[in-house]
Amino acid sequence: KTPLTSISMMADLIAAEHIEDMRRLEFTRHIHTQVERMRLLVTTLLKMSKLDAKAVELKQEPIVLCELIEQTMEPFRIIEELKEIKVHIDGDKEASCMGDFPWLQEAISNVLKNCFEHTKVKGRIEIQYWQNAIYSQITISDDGEGIDEEDLPHVFERFYKGKNANPDSVGIGLALAKQIITGHNGSIHIISEKEKGSKFIIKLYKVTKLSQSMSS
Repeated sequence: KTPLTSISMMADLIAAEHIEDMRRLEFTRHIHTQVERMRLLVTTLLKMSKLDAKAVELKQEPIVLCELIEQTMEPFRIIEELKEIKVHIDGDKEASCMGDFPWLQEAISNVLKNCFEHTKVKGRIEIQYWQNAIYSQITISDDGEGIDEEDLPHVFERFYKGKNANPDSVGIGLALAKQIITGHNGSIHIISEKEKGSKFIIKLYKVTKLSQSMSS
């Protein structure tokens, strides 16, 4: 609702005859930003709706974790450079899991987005991955501002915004991440301490068939 209100107000201002060209250009840029924000919001809500309606059948294909992480990290390289954040990636190059690559990429991307948003300039993000006989694990941690204890139980709830949430956030990124991961017969939980950072632990359990497939 807020983006629509902003767009409506700025469109009215642009239409005014007395407005200067520079201001008109500024309002046009703001409208573009709000439209993009709405596009991302609608896209995410559609994905969640498809999962809710069991209209998505998650594929069961072998995925090499290092490839999944490297490709998911690619869009964040610019932010990494601009904020001078040190990203350290380490793990078993042979580690793998079974799943749907694009959907798992979406889930991990939402976790990374949260970490980058809450990590200060020249901060550090660590990504580790490995596997054992029971599950494959991806751990993503940052040294950012952390999460208040009272907010922790609600981090993965839809539309929940904690005290340190980004003003533009609507609180659905982590909820979607959890929905995708649990759909892969996995789990995700967070450990966080105020002013010391957060750690997301993702486990994808080894099964011969995705018993929790969205089509079942």
